[in-house]
Amino acid sequence: MIGELESQQVEAANFDSQPESDVIESELLDRLNPVQREAVLHGEGPLLLFAGAGSGKTRVLTHRIAYLIRERNVWPRSILAVTFTNKAAKEMKERVGKLIGDGTAKSIMMGTFHSVCARILREYGEKMGLAKNFVVYDDGDQITLMKGCMKELNLDDKRFTPRAFLSQISKAKEKRISPEDWHAHFNGFFEDLCGKIFVIYQEKLSKNNALDFDDLLCETVRLLETQPSVLERLQSRIRYLMVDEYQDVNYIQYLFLKLLAAKSRNICVVGDDDQSIYLFRGADVKLILKFEEDYPETKILKLEQNYRSTQTILEAAYGVVRHNKERKEKKLWTDNGEGPPIVKYEALNEQEEAVWILNKVREIIKKGGKTWSDFAVLYRTNAQSRAFEDMAVNWNTPYKIVGGMRFYERKEIKDTLAYLRVAHNPADSLSLKRIINTPLRGIGTRTIEVIEEEANLSGRDMWDVIQDIESVTQLSPAMRTKLPSPSSRLTMSGWMMPWTAMDSASSRSFSGSKWVRGCSGLGEMRSMSISSGPERRVTGCQTGGA
Repeated sequence: MIGELESQQVEAANFDSQPESDVIESELLDRLNPVQREAVLHGEGPLLLFAGAGSGKTRVLTHRIAYLIRERNVWPRSILAVTFTNKAAKEMKERVGKLIGDGTAKSIMMGTFHSVCARILREYGEKMGLAKNFVVYDDGDQITLMKGCMKELNLDDKRFTPRAFLSQISKAKEKRISPEDWHAHFNGFFEDLCGKIFVIYQEKLSKNNALDFDDLLCETVRLLETQPSVLERLQSRIRYLMVDEYQDVNYIQYLFLKLLAAKSRNICVVGDDDQSIYLFRGADVKLILKFEEDYPETKILKLEQNYRSTQTILEAAYGVVRHNKERKEKKLWTDNGEGPPIVKYEALNEQEEAVWILNKVREIIKKGGKTWSDFAVLYRTNAQSRAFEDMAVNWNTPYKIVGGMRFYERKEIKDTLAYLRVAHNPADSLSLKRIINTPLRGIGTRTIEVIEEEANLSGRDMWDVIQDIESVTQLSPAMRTKLPSPSSRLTMSGWMMPWTAMDSASSRSFSGSKWVRGCSGLGEMRSMSISSGPERRVTGCQTGGA
């Protein structure tokens, strides 16, 4: 966590206690080409690195971090490295750890935009009224919440989809358009509905003490703009910023970085305008093209040597991207040789396409030196795999579909996280509704609706209503006993015990005041103790990245 700034003595002790690395300057630079080396050696001031595909940009970033720490004596905690995916962040941490030691690498703040912003909000969000124990709603949670908003407006979910509303709201948040300002920017029948549902959606998020992914960035930028002391503290702490895939940043991410870098101006961004493909997610390639306008003293370097492809592939790619109107001129080259020619085949239909590809693979395997696992078939949408799968089965061809349901999208994992969220933040009514009858307790839809209606009417969250369930006269006495309340002598921990006995996904039981550890991912819980009793005390709980 960011926390209070440590004294120089404590910082020095932490840094010096890390295991010494045998890596010296020559070893950090020897395997780099001249442009990569120049980027690593760059000291103070902004640096814009145009890095083509397969040009070793991750190596440059990791070696630059290592060089700053080992050769320029930069404190690890004063470096922030931002990536777009958890996988990329993990890879960067591992590679930096190999260069300078895992202990030192752990002191560097590395992560996605969302995880970094979540950490900042956990530490400083209370200064603008945000509770520390807020929860982060993922895609599935947002859809569930949106369905509830649509229900309040009596909108037909066959005519309007939750994703359509969420997409519009997300675009508005990325451009910092609030519900109050909505009608100044949008008009039309659907847009008017979005404006109404935006208000309800944000009210429900607030009531559940929850943020969605866009809120993590929006609220962090609002924090930095409205709390000068927090901005000053973070600017003094974070003196070097490294940003990967800068061509994919949106406006709110751009503002976040600009605020943090305003004082030191030591910001190094790596990207490639030719690889900007996330316009539909709000990415604005113009931001990388105007970087030098924001920082006139910028040093610009181009990584054009490719280590991954043949020259034939690079020439073909250049033949496509060179026609882009807004781009920085760059042309990749390689020492890998020309390579075989590219083959283009136009099939009559998807079945013929699958037959042709599998025949080509069989021909190459028969020539020797290759096996089935040496080949990959790429397609644009999941539906396109059907033709290949059917043909592979008919021809007895071994294959494996890469992808499928993500770990955190599995029901048992989402149920586990929902229990943890409710224990950590009882105001999270969305998670409570998910687990109130999991496992089966005989609590039906009508009971849940009655509790939710009472919560809306009284201005309380659902858990508070359940704790006062005796006052809800619409429910029968038998039904009230199935809910955890003082009168039923059923506490939160006791209520959860049957579920933990059934499901082993959690690290330890919730029984009594047992400890739950090691659950990582969305709303990561590091150590949590749940006490018995009506006060539902949760201690030592720390939530991590989104």
